[in-house]
Amino acid sequence: MFDSTVINSINPNNFVAHIYNLNYYPDHCWHYVINRNFIIAKRLYFVNVKIAEDQEYVARLLCLMKKFFMYEGRFYYHRLSSARLSNSVDYDACVSFLYIVIEMAKFISNNYLSNIKKEFIYSRIKYALGSFSAILHMRNRAEIYKLSNVIENNIDNLLILPSYVIDMFLFVKTYGAYKGLLLYKRFTYEETISLINNNNYKEIYIFCVGLFAEVTAQILQNEGYCVKGFLDNNKTLDGSFLSGLKVSIPSALSYRSKEGLKDVFVVVCNQKTTTFEEISSQLEGLGLKKVQIAQKIF
Repeated sequence: MFDSTVINSINPNNFVAHIYNLNYYPDHCWHYVINRNFIIAKRLYFVNVKIAEDQEYVARLLCLMKKFFMYEGRFYYHRLSSARLSNSVDYDACVSFLYIVIEMAKFISNNYLSNIKKEFIYSRIKYALGSFSAILHMRNRAEIYKLSNVIENNIDNLLILPSYVIDMFLFVKTYGAYKGLLLYKRFTYEETISLINNNNYKEIYIFCVGLFAEVTAQILQNEGYCVKGFLDNNKTLDGSFLSGLKVSIPSALSYRSKEGLKDVFVVVCNQKTTTFEEISSQLEGLGLKKVQIAQKIF
C-alpha cells in the first residue's frame, strides 16, 4: 500500500493505477480522512442501498480527488468477530449490488476520466457484478423478475459498458432481461459444478471466507457434494463457523496423510488470478496436486 513512488507522487492517476494493481483494495470509507468542503463540492454522498455503498463511494472518491497524502499510522481499528461472518444474501443485498453497478456506469458517462481511471471503475463494476451474480443464485423467479425490471429501466446506462466487463449482459442483450438473468444463473451454476473434475473426492473445502465462498458451498451442497468446511489464512477466523461449516487455517491439511489428501478438493473463491496462484502454491506446499485445486470466479 505504502509504495514510496506513490507516496511521493502528486499525480492522482499514479495513485489510482497503484490501487488498481494491488491485491488488496481499500474500499471502506474508513480507510480515508476526507476534506468536508471536497465532499460538498463534488456531491460525494452515499447511494441509498442496503450494503456495499462504500464500494461505489470510494471508487468515485479516488477518481475525483486532486490531492492526497498517505498516512502510515493507525487511526481506526476494526475487528471482525466470528459471529458476523455470515454475509447478507437476501434480495435487498442483490438489488443493492445491481444499483452499485448502475451508479458507477452513470459516473463513467457523466465524467471525463483518464484511461486508467476508466479501467479502475470497470474493475470495481466487475467485482460488484460478481457479488450480484453470486447472490442471484439465492433468488426465486419472482425476485429475478423484479431485478429484470431494474435492469430494463437502466439499460441505457448499462449498455455503455464493454462486454468483457459484464458478460452477464450478453445474456440480457440476447434473451431480454428476465430470461437472460434466468439463463445466466443456470450458466454460472453449471460452471461451478464443472469445477469438480472428479466425483470421487470425498471432501470439498472452500478457500477464502466471504460471500463468494458461502454461495459456492451452497451450490455444491445442493448437488450432493460433501463440503467439509472453509479454509482461510486469517487466523482470527480459525475455529469459527459460517453457514454451519467450520473455518480452519490451511495448515490443518498438513496433518493429513498423503493417502488422505487424495480425497480432498479445494475451490478457491478469490476473484484475482494472482492471489489464486499464491494460494494454489500454498496448497501444493501442503501436499495437494494442481488437479485438486480450482478457482471460482463470479
